[in-house]
Amino acid sequence: MKNLTTAALGPVTAADFKQSIHMLEIETDDDALIDALIASAVAVVDTATAHPYAAADYLFDLPIGGWRRWWFPVRPVNSVAKVEWMDIDGIWHGTDAGGAYVLHGHDEPQLIVPTDLSAQLRCAQAARVTANAGGEPTENHRQAVIMTVKEWRDAGIALEGVEPAKLSFHVGALINQVRYKRPQIFG
Repeated sequence: MKNLTTAALGPVTAADFKQSIHMLEIETDDDALIDALIASAVAVVDTATAHPYAAADYLFDLPIGGWRRWWFPVRPVNSVAKVEWMDIDGIWHGTDAGGAYVLHGHDEPQLIVPTDLSAQLRCAQAARVTANAGGEPTENHRQAVIMTVKEWRDAGIALEGVEPAKLSFHVGALINQVRYKRPQIFG
């Protein structure tokens, strides 16, 4: 999964963070650090929950075969822009959704492809779909980001640190409440 959209405004601003930890907004010495920590925390929470905070366009690699239904690894999936496949000569085909659509976009998003497209995918060397996914975060997303930033800031963890920071039990619990796990099914 590759994000094709430039970074959108995150779920938490430096001002939101300061307010949540009762820090005065006029204290601006750490604003650049807080912004960087927020960006990293959002990435951690997005990955851990399989639920991107902000809606963006993503490129997903598809399995090869004659399937007609494929479950997305994230939720929600808002729309499908295009389905493409590579032929034996290495040329990509397909420029729009080709009749493919998203079923159950907010719960267990599935890509449904018509029979003719399924036949093309069966003979393909590679396949991919471009879809808009993410958005509609819960308050738990926001709180997990704030708590992670607070823990990292309090610990003085540098973003370029050698040892990756571990999430606390409380942050992990918030993440687990909204984590999406796709079914391991092909149809």
